[in-house]
Amino acid sequence: MVDKVTFAHGNEFVTLVFPARDHMWSYITRHRNFYEMDLLLKIKEIMPEASTIVDVGGYIGNHSVFFAMHFAEVHTFEPNKNIHPYLEQNLQDFHNVSIQKCALGNMVGTGDFRIPVVGEQYLSFVDFDPGMMIENPVKVDLLDNYYIDADVIKIDTEGAEIEVLKGASQTIEEYKPELFVECREDKDYVKTFEYLEPLGYIPMDHYAFTPVWHFHHPDRKGVRP
Repeated sequence: MVDKVTFAHGNEFVTLVFPARDHMWSYITRHRNFYEMDLLLKIKEIMPEASTIVDVGGYIGNHSVFFAMHFAEVHTFEPNKNIHPYLEQNLQDFHNVSIQKCALGNMVGTGDFRIPVVGEQYLSFVDFDPGMMIENPVKVDLLDNYYIDADVIKIDTEGAEIEVLKGASQTIEEYKPELFVECREDKDYVKTFEYLEPLGYIPMDHYAFTPVWHFHHPDRKGVRP
């Protein structure tokens, strides 16, 4: 079953297809707008149109569609093969987007990709408690291996955010991108802060219902954090 939602954004209409009527579908259906719009608008506010955006944990493409409409280049990473047809359909009209069907982490190889037995079965979990999941192998790679001149990296990987950051260490060191990292709990924020602070990053603010923290590097020029 495919569920779709159509809404207006500026002078254009956006249609997103979903594999199920999940939380994101419900929100967009009610509000007729992109999910996590406060986060998206903040990125649009501070970044120039020529920016390159990396969307780690793309899901069905809600964020990537917005990014593609407002920025020059988008790279989307999503490991869930059940989601790929919907992600591809939602992004098919955009020629400034690349889709990578893999997970990002701090290793190269194959990881355990696990889908919740109950609940929202289209979320992306990698290397979680096997007692709660159905296992499937998934390719894992480093963001550094894609040699992207990243201006923004948004990370929503259901608990694997630190591993993604470690696998992007060279990209982060070279380009000092704006980082938007989901921290579901306070302990996740503490771990992210403790990892990024020695790299010179400063926490600015958080957005969305499940907090997505913005970390800025003072050496990064051309943005208005």
